[in-house]
Amino acid sequence: MSTKAFVCTWRFLLSCFTGGERQKPWRRVISDAAFRWVVDNLPIPRIAYLLGPTEDIYTTWARQRDLPMHSEDIGENAKIFWILNGEWNGSVPQRVILYLHGGGFSLPLSEDAASFWRYVQNELKGRHDIDVGVAMLDYSQ
Repeated sequence: MSTKAFVCTWRFLLSCFTGGERQKPWRRVISDAAFRWVVDNLPIPRIAYLLGPTEDIYTTWARQRDLPMHSEDIGENAKIFWILNGEWNGSVPQRVILYLHGGGFSLPLSEDAASFWRYVQNELKGRHDIDVGVAMLDYSQ
């Protein structure tokens, strides 16, 4: 049995007994364990290569949700990718959340992070009628 399979199996078996894992579906327990194994055992450049560039992740994520896409090249090999409630009108929204993804210069944006900020954006609009844009800085190139 490979180390990865062993770790995933072990986490799955323990999930019935540990407090934090007890509330999670078994697929989440296994995927979390697999992710932790990858992060602990592969070098950062290899993980970055496997995940792909932020631009590809953002484009795929936005297309899957039928959201408008807009990015700005801000120089120094950095870009801003926007999550907007509507089409880009040529100016920065009045309210902006600036998201600096973890991983710094090494790892790309995660789809989960983009989904979280889209959720926050929708909640602010739905509950408080606050229109906000989310600017995600990509500085991982």
